[in-house]
Amino acid sequence: MTLDEIQDRIRQKASANTSFSARVLFDFAEDGCIYVDATQMSAEITPDRHDADVTVLTSINHFSDILNGDSDPGLSFMLGKLKIQGDLGLALKLNSFLEN
Repeated sequence: MTLDEIQDRIRQKASANTSFSARVLFDFAEDGCIYVDATQMSAEITPDRHDADVTVLTSINHFSDILNGDSDPGLSFMLGKLKIQGDLGLALKLNSFLEN
């Protein structure tokens, strides 16, 4: 899955889930990033780096597996394939956001 495809999937999830309200940065290292500001009425989703409440660090391939349901975010975190910086409580809420 490409960065653009992931951004489109996140945009779909954000429009379907209005209860999640946070600023999240998905950081895929050299493959780029996706910033989601879901604190607004209509979520802003860009491939730019901004300050966020929580940052998710992983590879683009592993994140694709999470979005496709082939990998569990909690297990990925415990195995070190996914790292969290910032508000861990928001990261837990993010899990349900990504599953929908």
